[in-house]
Amino acid sequence: KGQFIELPSGGVPWLSYAYKNPEILGAVYPDMGNKDIQVIRLAKAAPATKDLRVEFPDEWAGKEDRLLQDVSHVPGALFCHPGKFLMTVRTRHDVEQVCRIISAKYEFEQHPAPSDPVDQTTTDKSAELGF
Repeated sequence: KGQFIELPSGGVPWLSYAYKNPEILGAVYPDMGNKDIQVIRLAKAAPATKDLRVEFPDEWAGKEDRLLQDVSHVPGALFCHPGKFLMTVRTRHDVEQVCRIISAKYEFEQHPAPSDPVDQTTTDKSAELGF
């Protein structure tokens, strides 16, 4: 299951630790400019790549404040970077909610549910009905 590292402040090196521990999905730390805001930053898959182990959902990318809150269902969501690697939130509860969502997304991407075999009669019926 994916995990997050909680850091006392931004600027603390954590990526080298994350590279050695693939279960680490990211880090949480107070914003350097405003200690009342929490930053959630996701880990890259490896040092020489821009690929992330998991990304924030596409629908969240580049959104802020009310728009982000509406699509994420996180009441204190403030900003999600368009690159889907960094997000800011207001409260500890918001951090926990986002980390749960991202951990579940990671688990699903790593172990997708098996798909049901296609029922040919349903497929034929759909074609008849114009779907």
